[in-house]
Amino acid sequence: TASRLYFVSNGFPMYPYLLYSWPIGFQIEENIELQRRFIAGLQGDAAQALRVRPYPQDRGWSQKERLIAGLGRLDFDPPQTTFISGLKDSRLLVLDCLGTSFLEAIAYGVPTVAFLASRFHRVRPSAQADFDLLKQVGILHDDPASAASTASRLYGDPYVWWDSPEVLKVRHVWQKRY
Repeated sequence: TASRLYFVSNGFPMYPYLLYSWPIGFQIEENIELQRRFIAGLQGDAAQALRVRPYPQDRGWSQKERLIAGLGRLDFDPPQTTFISGLKDSRLLVLDCLGTSFLEAIAYGVPTVAFLASRFHRVRPSAQADFDLLKQVGILHDDPASAASTASRLYGDPYVWWDSPEVLKVRHVWQKRY
C-alpha cells in the first residue's frame, strides 16, 4: 500500500535562456525558502512519510544542501528514481509548480496538493478561472504553510477528499482543458 508523502519540487536555471514566467536570480533563493517552509510545516504522520524529489538538475543552486541546512536530515529520492515510479509508493503528492508533473498527476488520478508563489508565476487571464477552481477545492495554495497544513490533514486518507464530487468536477475540468 502507498505510504509516502511525495514532494516533487521544481528547479530553475541560474541563467535564464528564454523569456518565461518563473523565478530568476534572488527569487530562486526565495523559492527554495518556500520549499523549506512547506517541509517545516508538515505535521504528524505526513512529516514522517515525507520523501523529497528535487528537480533532477541542480542548476547551481545547491537545493538539497540548502534544504538540509534549514531542516536537517531529509529522505530524498535516489537519482535513478523516475517520477512515475516515485508516484507508485505515494499516498499524496505535493508540488510547487503546475507544470508537467502536475498535469500527469491529474491524468493519473493521484491525490495532489500544490502551492505556487503567484508573484513568481503568472497565470494568463484566460486560465485564471481554472486556477481559482483548484484553490476552491484545496488543490492549489498560495502559501506553503497552507499546503503543509492541508497535506498533513489529508495524509491519512486523501482519497476521501480527492474522490469527492467537488474535487472530481475540478479534476475533470483540468483533464479536459489541459
